[in-house]
Amino acid sequence: MHARVSFTYESPFGKVRYSVTCYFAKHFDVRRRACCSSELDFIRSLSHCKKWGTQGGKSNVFFAKLLDDRFIVKQVTKIELESFIKFSLEYFKYLSESIATGSPTCMAKILGIYQCINVMDYSLLVGVDKEKHELVLNIIDFEVVYMG
Repeated sequence: MHARVSFTYESPFGKVRYSVTCYFAKHFDVRRRACCSSELDFIRSLSHCKKWGTQGGKSNVFFAKLLDDRFIVKQVTKIELESFIKFSLEYFKYLSESIATGSPTCMAKILGIYQCINVMDYSLLVGVDKEKHELVLNIIDFEVVYMG
């Protein structure tokens, strides 16, 4: 049901492992085929975005707007992801029926949910980068879920 891709990248700061999970990959592939000219077109669009300062809302999650104004990327909370997983089959069924019958809907047309996990492995604690105001730690685990 979900597709996962993992790879390693050798950065100037050490080896970086990435793991990307594509939730409901086949279902979202069908959605993207209906509204995008190609998968490459979708990826190309996603690769050019800027932070989008939204107002309102309580979660303070990250939003980005694609430079071609076609899509919005939203970071989802753990509760939002769990809720979507729980109701996903009903969501896909409803959206398919709406599209097939031409019925208008205010339901968001989600084209993918991706969980990106990045683990950087440093051999020792370096300290503080005072110019960048960053801590350089021994091991950093970073997990973010996006839907677009």
